[in-house]
Amino acid sequence: MSASLAIDVAYIASTLGLLPGAIVRMLTTILELSYLCYLSPAFFLFIIALAVVFVISVIQISKLNVAINYARTQDDAVFKSYRTMIDGAKELNINHNRRAFFYKNEVEPCMDRVKDKELEWLWLLHRSRPLPVCLLF
Repeated sequence: MSASLAIDVAYIASTLGLLPGAIVRMLTTILELSYLCYLSPAFFLFIIALAVVFVISVIQISKLNVAINYARTQDDAVFKSYRTMIDGAKELNINHNRRAFFYKNEVEPCMDRVKDKELEWLWLLHRSRPLPVCLLF
């Protein structure tokens, strides 16, 4: 317990040591942007617009990453369902009630989730397509 507490105190001390530098950098950036606004308001607005586009693109990329990871998980579940069908093909051919239950409760919901996530992923991809063009111009 004492060793754990000593490590935590060391982490807190190292973090607090970095805090004044972060505050100084943040204040310097704010003062530089305010001076830029004083010198050239148009260029200041351009810089702010670029920052907004950058933040929006980072948010879009993170949403795409989450959607792609979820789609991958669902694709793995579909593959598992296919593997189960292949392994139990003889039993599913013999027992029609079990086959209907398996298709209705296992395969179809999983396929629906995959289709929904792929549509969401494509929609996010289509929506985020103009962002790099904005960054170029």
